[in-house]
Amino acid sequence: MMKWFKVILSGLICAAVAYALNTRIGQIPALGKFLAPQQGLWQNENSSPGAAEVNLAGLQAPVQVFYDEVLIPHVFAQNDLDLYRTQGYLTARHRLWQMEFQTHAAAGRISELIGAMALNFDRSQRRKGMVFGAEKAVET
Repeated sequence: MMKWFKVILSGLICAAVAYALNTRIGQIPALGKFLAPQQGLWQNENSSPGAAEVNLAGLQAPVQVFYDEVLIPHVFAQNDLDLYRTQGYLTARHRLWQMEFQTHAAAGRISELIGAMALNFDRSQRRKGMVFGAEKAVET
């Protein structure tokens, strides 16, 4: 009897998780497709250890990128412009979401992304004046 109870309980838990991941709950969108390896967040992450050649528009010469065992990219280019362009591309490819999120955080605009629960954080960030300081630094 206990064996069948565990089987049924496991099945119900799996069904509940599948339902929760594919159903919008309040303001939270369905996360199932977002987390799916074939169509969600991870589909663009195909870095693996080894060499890869980058073909970007505007490169003057071929650029080689080598990913080591912890997936840190090492860029080998024949000139500085290609090196910087490829490094910028790789940074954006792997960390664009993080750079955008940090920009919003420094400017006190996180509530635009996650809602009213971040208003106190936004107020404290705006009081620090990061945007004002950055604008003044650019002017000089």
